[in-house]
Amino acid sequence: TIANANWNKPFNNQITLTGLDDALIDGDILLVLETLDPTSADVVYDSLDEIDVADLIFRNLDNDQAGFSVGNISNNLSENENLGSLTVVLDIKPNNDVFMNIASNDTSEVSVHPSFQQLQFTPLNWNIPQTVLMSGVDDPFIDGDNITQIIVSVDGSSDANFTAEAAQNVNVINIDNDVAQITITPLDQITGENGDSGSFSVRLTAMPSTSVQIGWASSNIKEGTVATSTITFTPANWDQEQIITVFGLDDFLLDGTQNVTFVTGDPHSLDTNYNILTDASVADLTLENLDNDFPGIILTGDIVATKAAESGTVTTSYELAPPLSETASSTTLFLQLNAQPNANVILSFIVPDPTEVGLNTTFLTFTPNNWNEPQSIIITGMDDYLFDGDILTNLIISVDATTPDPHYLTADYITLNLTNQDDDV
Repeated sequence: TIANANWNKPFNNQITLTGLDDALIDGDILLVLETLDPTSADVVYDSLDEIDVADLIFRNLDNDQAGFSVGNISNNLSENENLGSLTVVLDIKPNNDVFMNIASNDTSEVSVHPSFQQLQFTPLNWNIPQTVLMSGVDDPFIDGDNITQIIVSVDGSSDANFTAEAAQNVNVINIDNDVAQITITPLDQITGENGDSGSFSVRLTAMPSTSVQIGWASSNIKEGTVATSTITFTPANWDQEQIITVFGLDDFLLDGTQNVTFVTGDPHSLDTNYNILTDASVADLTLENLDNDFPGIILTGDIVATKAAESGTVTTSYELAPPLSETASSTTLFLQLNAQPNANVILSFIVPDPTEVGLNTTFLTFTPNNWNEPQSIIITGMDDYLFDGDILTNLIISVDATTPDPHYLTADYITLNLTNQDDDV
């Protein structure tokens, strides 16, 4: 209403127009303020129609801008392939569907789950955050922790108001799980002095950048040896186990089962991750070498075994092949030990019937130095001047109780059966 007193005072007759926020991306909107038919007690003014008064055109500037927000990664990823997540949401309601593409800039480090590589926002769900799942990717390289970017961008088929929006990147850390180590696994930890072999496998835990050489040495070269003292791994075969064969050696000693350690030397490589390893960084391997030596007396000469030796023993029952006779015939036999003793071994002889059999010695002594050198004994038929016919008798050879080597005190004795032919008529 314009008062009579204010007819010529425009500042007293102002109309204030306020733009309304609609939260829509609808651009600037032109609006018309239409003037209606004036009414007044003044007939001159009252006679004016609405067409006699100009309408007012004004512009309502849009303040709504297309955009989207990306949350931070939930946690660090690792090459153990754990999961992580982030969220994406639109900042404003779109007029049409908006498609968001999710990608990793290094798929060898981080992989976006296939179900989350594209998100769809509609005018109905635009303000509901959507979750994206991703995982660390395992590689065989010692490459340290790596930063990978997850790229979130608007697909070109989206609402035109959003297609010009710049992509957003989120940094993700993928923690390396590769460590330079050399793994040794026992396969067969028993070798034997009879030639039985043992074995172990060797492999690297991560791919080297160049060749890696590893060597072994036996801690006791009299008990065990390695078939291949040095092996080489390359970037091509680093993940393939190499089998190392070890052999027990026969030492002819009564030493029982012996532990043999195959000592790993310093690895050598131009790859610093492996070259910094020392012999202390790599496990040695200890095997058992089973002793095949046992105490025993070996008798040779013109004799015949009457009973086969059992495993782990020597023959202990013989028969003298040519008979003795009372004409003072004699036979020479030879004795030695089956294994090297740790101390002197004394052999004694028992002749049950000295009237029929004579022996040139009562004792023989073997030392750790001459144990395998044959010593002789002479057996002679004795004449008794009796008409007693051919006599069957024997000779017993045993380890004397005074022997200082305890192993040989357990040795079996030898029985030699023989015949002394009578010469009396």
